[in-house]
Amino acid sequence: MPNCKSCHAPIKFAKTARGQFIPLNAEPSHKGKIALVAGIAVFVAKDRIEEFTASGGKLYESHFSTCPNKTKHRKVKPVPGADASKSEPPF
Repeated sequence: MPNCKSCHAPIKFAKTARGQFIPLNAEPSHKGKIALVAGIAVFVAKDRIEEFTASGGKLYESHFSTCPNKTKHRKVKPVPGADASKSEPPF
């Protein structure tokens, strides 16, 4: 099982419906909102979580939400048309 490169916690990777990989905490959690359905990470709606877990479903948390070093992993997308040298936002 892989570990997070910054906090070294055990994680697992799951593919989303869009084909992107998301790191999940390795163990299921009562705080989780993500289910693995046929190996695909699927967000479970708040109003369905209780029903899902009562039927034996396991929920996982995104490791992005629990990693103590999460700010190191965030990819900041540039604002189209923004000039990084200016101190004011482009709006």
